[in-house]
Amino acid sequence: MSNQVTLKIECDAQPLFLFTEIFQSFLQRSERLFDFSDFGFELARVDCDFSTATTGKVFVRLYPSDAFLSFAGAIFARDFDFSTIEKVSHN
Repeated sequence: MSNQVTLKIECDAQPLFLFTEIFQSFLQRSERLFDFSDFGFELARVDCDFSTATTGKVFVRLYPSDAFLSFAGAIFARDFDFSTIEKVSHN
């Protein structure tokens, strides 16, 4: 007799995709060129909801990482000349 357990993972990447599309659109309009693969930080963070795990489901949602949000904020601030940002770092 097998004790096989089936777990269904549902993923929602909409928050990450939406922010990435907005950022990419801004970069194109401001004629900035970035290759996301060149970034030295993680672009996404993962939130997992295990509350439905007893029913065999786990819900995963992808969000922009704090480092990505800070980087984008620095780019927006510089281009809109809100302030001078010299260094963005995360520990």
